Amino acid sequence: AEVDELILPAGHGPEHASHLYVVRLDTDKVGFSAADLRDRLKDTYLIGTSHHYCLVWNWEAFRELEYDNTACPVVEKASEQVMSLPIFPHTPFEDLDYIAWAMKGAVAALR
Repeated sequence: AEVDELILPAGHGPEHASHLYVVRLDTDKVGFSAADLRDRLKDTYLIGTSHHYCLVWNWEAFRELEYDNTACPVVEKASEQVMSLPIFPHTPFEDLDYIAWAMKGAVAALR
C-alpha cells in the first residue's frame, strides 16, 4: 500500500475468494514495465509472479481471425500493467511481509 506506482485490487475482504491477487504497475508514473518488475522480483527476491490476463487476440486460436484490436487501447495498456502476486487466503503473514518488502525494493531499484 505504500508504493504509489502500484494500483492495488479493490474489494479483497472476508467475502472475497481472493484466488488471485493482481496488482497493476502504473506505467504512467515509471520508466519501466511490469515485465521488468516481474523479472526483478524473480531474479533478486526469488518471487514468482504470473500474467493471468493476456490479451485473447494474441492467443494462437485467435491469430487466424485477424481481429482488429485498435479499438482496445485501455485493455492493451491494462494487460501490459498487471501481474498476479503469490498471495492466497492462507499465505503466512511472514510471506506477505516479505512480498511487500520485496515489491518496495524492486520498484525503488527500477525507478
